Amino acid sequence: MSGSAPSDGGGTLASFRGDSEMAARMRAHRWETTPLGPPDRWPQSLLTSVQLILASRHPMFVWWGRQRINLYNDDYIPILGTRHPSALGAPAAEIWSEIWNEVGPLADQVLERGTATWNRDLLLTLQRHGYLEETYFTFSYSPILDEGGEVAGLFCACTEETERVIGVRRMALLQRLSEAASVASKADEAFEECARALSAGEADVPFALFYQWNPDQTEARLMAAAGVTPGSDHAPHVLTAGAAGQAWPTPSPEDGPRLLEGLDDRGLPAEPWPEPARSAKVMPFGRPDAAPNGFAILGLNPRCVIDASYRHFCRTLVRIVGNSAAQAHAFEMQERRLEALAELDRAKTTFFSNISHEFRTPLTLILGPLEDLLAEGPGHERLLPVYRNAQRLLRMVNTLLDFARLSAGGHQARFEAVDASELTRGLVGHFEGAMQRAGLELHCEIEAPDEKAWLDAAMWEKIVLNLLSNALKFTLEGRVTVRLRRDGETLVLEVEDTGVGIPEDEIPHLFRRFHRVRSQQARSFEGTGIGLALVRELAAVHGGEVAVTSRVGQGSRFTVTIPWEERSGGDPESEPVSESATGKDRGDVGHLPYLIEAATWLEDTNATAEGVAAEPPHEDEAAASEAGEDVPLILWADDNPDMRRYVVDLLQPHYRVVTARDGEAALRLAGELGPSLVLADVMMPRLDGFGLARAMRRDPALATTPVILLSARAGEESRTEGFESLADDYLAKPFSSHELLVRIRTQLHTAKLRRRAELDLREAAGRTRSFLAVLGHELRNPISGLANSIEILRRDGSREIEEVRPLIDGMGRQIVYLRRILADLLDASRFQQGTIRLQKREILVAESVADAVAACQDALRCKQIRFELDLGDPELAASVDPVRLEQIVVNLLSNAIKYSDAGGRVSLAVHPTSAEEFEITVEDEGCGIESDDLMRIFDLFSRVRRDDDVEGLGVGLALVRDLAHLHGGEVEAFSDGLGQGSRFVVRLPGRIPALEADTAEEQTAAVESLYMLIVEDNADVAATLAELLELEGHRVAVAGNGFEALERLRDGGRFQVVLLDIDLPDLSGVEVARRMRADGYRGILAATTGFSNDEVLQRAAEPSPLFDQHFVKPIDMAELRGLLATASAQHPNP
Repeated sequence: MSGSAPSDGGGTLASFRGDSEMAARMRAHRWETTPLGPPDRWPQSLLTSVQLILASRHPMFVWWGRQRINLYNDDYIPILGTRHPSALGAPAAEIWSEIWNEVGPLADQVLERGTATWNRDLLLTLQRHGYLEETYFTFSYSPILDEGGEVAGLFCACTEETERVIGVRRMALLQRLSEAASVASKADEAFEECARALSAGEADVPFALFYQWNPDQTEARLMAAAGVTPGSDHAPHVLTAGAAGQAWPTPSPEDGPRLLEGLDDRGLPAEPWPEPARSAKVMPFGRPDAAPNGFAILGLNPRCVIDASYRHFCRTLVRIVGNSAAQAHAFEMQERRLEALAELDRAKTTFFSNISHEFRTPLTLILGPLEDLLAEGPGHERLLPVYRNAQRLLRMVNTLLDFARLSAGGHQARFEAVDASELTRGLVGHFEGAMQRAGLELHCEIEAPDEKAWLDAAMWEKIVLNLLSNALKFTLEGRVTVRLRRDGETLVLEVEDTGVGIPEDEIPHLFRRFHRVRSQQARSFEGTGIGLALVRELAAVHGGEVAVTSRVGQGSRFTVTIPWEERSGGDPESEPVSESATGKDRGDVGHLPYLIEAATWLEDTNATAEGVAAEPPHEDEAAASEAGEDVPLILWADDNPDMRRYVVDLLQPHYRVVTARDGEAALRLAGELGPSLVLADVMMPRLDGFGLARAMRRDPALATTPVILLSARAGEESRTEGFESLADDYLAKPFSSHELLVRIRTQLHTAKLRRRAELDLREAAGRTRSFLAVLGHELRNPISGLANSIEILRRDGSREIEEVRPLIDGMGRQIVYLRRILADLLDASRFQQGTIRLQKREILVAESVADAVAACQDALRCKQIRFELDLGDPELAASVDPVRLEQIVVNLLSNAIKYSDAGGRVSLAVHPTSAEEFEITVEDEGCGIESDDLMRIFDLFSRVRRDDDVEGLGVGLALVRDLAHLHGGEVEAFSDGLGQGSRFVVRLPGRIPALEADTAEEQTAAVESLYMLIVEDNADVAATLAELLELEGHRVAVAGNGFEALERLRDGGRFQVVLLDIDLPDLSGVEVARRMRADGYRGILAATTGFSNDEVLQRAAEPSPLFDQHFVKPIDMAELRGLLATASAQHPNP
């Protein structure tokens, strides 16, 4: 503020020196009209205090005299609000009349008793902006003594803490909300828990309603309410879409957040403030890739301004509620599926139990008489196969029954002190004869412990016999070794063989019930797939476990470990694990059924040893093998070693854990290991947690990996930034171990559901890729014929052609357009297959962009576009793929031209943004893009809503995005809406020092006439290409298939160049090339194809390069001329 100060006669106004606003106002103020009087009469203590506050950058004020006349500095102005500048020289009681009951007694304490005050985060309800406002201040009143030593005024340094106090309160509410929602296992419970958590947050959310749409989005049902009574006028149970006269409006699916104002007369609850909420926000929630499935109505604090921070808080709150409900719903659906599977498993177990009992009775009646007949002596040998198979059937039945009881928990083990070495040695001895017959060595390395082990002998027999039987079955030569030892407090049994081994990917599924290893060589291909699963269950009953190590072709080692400790003897009246079907003690617990089954394998040993192919598993077995998953791998990143150790100890009982010290190391490990979940601290060196989450979302291989961020930073902004960095969850320190484990389990479960959905999407994408590849092949041949024919016409200088040359040029432009669209389609297909590879080299960016602009000149001229080009620094260099860079620029520029009116303006600019990055901006004044369309503008096949009259497939921008990402860059689209034009910005890394100019002049090699053979099954393509080459001065022969081509060569055709189509109908081009090379052809051999699939070209390159060059149809004549120049130099005419 400026103005002349009145003369004080003594220079007292020098106390108001400075160029601040308040210094100027104090110099200009008419102090003689105030109780303080002219400044030349002020005491030095007051002048000194004024000088102090004016020189400070902290909010300060002075109240002087009995009337507390107010003087303040610039930084106190925002606190006054609309009361500035009238507050200068006014009594404090008049300025702050609404809070004088709170601050007046504090001032009296200072002025009357000389005692200073201190208040921290004091709530003061101010009316400084036209409404009652919730504010918080930390301040101190200190006495100012005059020259006589008396208290004449007070000094105050104050800090407004409103933003911090409210932010901490909101963050705490979001924390409670997240914790409450995480325990819900059903969507209804999630909404109820969220509403319950919000009931304690009336200050920020006076009331909240959560509605969920029915499937056709015609009605919304109230799921939960906070601050109002469900079913009341303020919270109706049902809202009808689009209906008038309801308590609340319903948003349409495409609506965003909506602010409702003027609710003063609604009679809404007035807690915790005396006045009710005056406004509310209607906010949809749901998955970002689908229509909203519900909406929230949040009452807003009537004593708080609705600023960006408040809006962020509401968005985060609704996102938490929506995500929690979605996760709870997914968990509920999964629980139902698991319950259905469990019920199916129980039904299967019951069925096995029933069927086993039903089989045992007739088997008893079969085996009893058979044993009697066989005991009578010779003459009944023909009954031996019957007996053996009945015993095998009995073993299977009893194994199924054992497994059913184990699964149902319907038995108790009978533990007793057992000489494990003697029992095991005896069981191994029973197999000695069978091993010898099989041509195997049987080694027994059994130690004799000093004490007996506590075992259920029947179960131990089953463990040993199943492992021995398994070793005999899958070992075709070599040896089987059985080891038993005591290792500390553990009994260790090892059965090792030199058998066929187990593929690594089968090992995780090996002990699953009914699982059989696919296509594995063995003495027999029969089996139920439950023997090893039974071993695992029996070991678990003993408190132990079984493990396996194996290498294909070298053998396997099964290790059973059981604690060496005394156990309860179990219930003497409980049913044993197996009963004898024949009435003898422990009928099938003995070795006989195993040896009988082994005998059936050994009868056909030679045939088995020759490698009979194994029977593939049944469909249910295959599904079981694929359903198993390893223990999830958690990547945990934190720079604090103590915190790393603590979390590792917390997680290791449940998961595999790897650690990283910072974000960059975590990002590298994530790329190498592909973890199931990433847990990261926010505050880390080199790359923080937010940056790590964003980098993972940019990496296609890690984009769907769940990320949970931990932070000691307490604040709503930190939590909001965590979610905005696309982290899946955010947990503030300190946290409970239970809560962390629950959050991890929830995210892993959600990721598993997401992977299943992505698998379905990939299958659909595969069908799309196949269609695009076939479409490209089918279109390239006719386009090749058209391109060749138009090129022939262009070279015709006859008068008739000259008269229609504009038409021919127009057709040529359309061919170029068709070729570009086809190339974009096929590139999009290759991106989805992951076969696009960049060919980076150092280039001058301006030159590459200029080449791309030249390719669009015809389109610019046709629409008379006013084009502005700024190539920037001509020495700007980068390491990029120049072909792909031109493709990016052509697609962006073509898009701008397409959506601009005739005569419109389009601009393109190139400039560096940093030492390591440059950007390309393409801007137009065309039709513009709606905000909703901006979110999906780069999706494949996506077209904006109002472009139906503009030709295109919706591929070009998707390709721009993918190519930018492949370079490690990004692309963004901006538009202010329909009719406002658009701006696309591509940012690419890799800026390098300028390239040295190449001063060598380009020379065009002379090409002499060559003798060429075109092998092409499409007659039009072959004829037009041949005519073009003949116009170039070459001699050309044509073969319509592979056999004809080989005949021409064998009949003496001395072709210097052969253009060979890979996709011939009778004999493939690759096979033709192999035979040509085998026959000694040494000329130039070039492959042509209508497919741009890298796999097709790879077939032509393996196992050794057959072709000198590959062309994708339609053939680029400039590239072909380059090949012919090479041929002319290498294979000149004789």
